Amino acid sequence: MNTKVAERLASLGPLGYLPAPGTVATLITLPAVYLLAGYFSPIGYARIACLVAFIAWCAIHVATKHSSDSDPSHIVIDEVVGCLYTFLFLPINGKTLILGCLFFRFFDITKWCGVKYCEKLPGAWGVLADDCAAGLLSNVALQWMIHFGFM
Repeated sequence: MNTKVAERLASLGPLGYLPAPGTVATLITLPAVYLLAGYFSPIGYARIACLVAFIAWCAIHVATKHSSDSDPSHIVIDEVVGCLYTFLFLPINGKTLILGCLFFRFFDITKWCGVKYCEKLPGAWGVLADDCAAGLLSNVALQWMIHFGFM
């Protein structure tokens, strides 16, 4: 992958350079989650999420190769992956989208519950793994709320 293309993909073009880029990328992903969940089966959605994760890893790997920062703030494609993972195998509606977004941003920002350890992986793995972990923890929280009747 060309470095320029990888950098633009990893930053989602200009989005990675806006204030609060991680939150912006998460919010931009929510309509995509809604559309994907509406058009694909849960397995199809999971496959797309995994494909996006692979593409994200490739872009991050190339974009960070010559960077002195291990996780540059303008790289936000990892937030897209984490957001997609948040909603795996869940019913998508207004409540799940809002709560999922809040849970994901909470786990991603606080690095709570083991997310911090994922960030310490080398290279693109660390950039992507902490967001995947935050997304999966958010998913578990939403699954728990649905299972126990809080939603």
